[in-house]
Amino acid sequence: GVKPSTVLYGRSLPESFFSAIQEDFPQNIDLLFVVGTSLTVGPANMLPHNVSSTCKRVIINYDEIDSQYLSSIGFETENG
Repeated sequence: GVKPSTVLYGRSLPESFFSAIQEDFPQNIDLLFVVGTSLTVGPANMLPHNVSSTCKRVIINYDEIDSQYLSSIGFETENG
């Protein structure tokens, strides 16, 4: 069968994901891109919280992300 290269909802992320977080976060991250998630489900929703306060964060997602969540990680939100 064909195995997707994405992690489907309800499936665990690969161990390499968690190893990378332990090795890199928060001290080695200057810029964090979070792409393709509404940040409503863990552990992806914790990534922006686990970087230093000086780390720049870029979040790209097709659907709107909850403004209260964005405020909690230091984003100023605007409509449009």
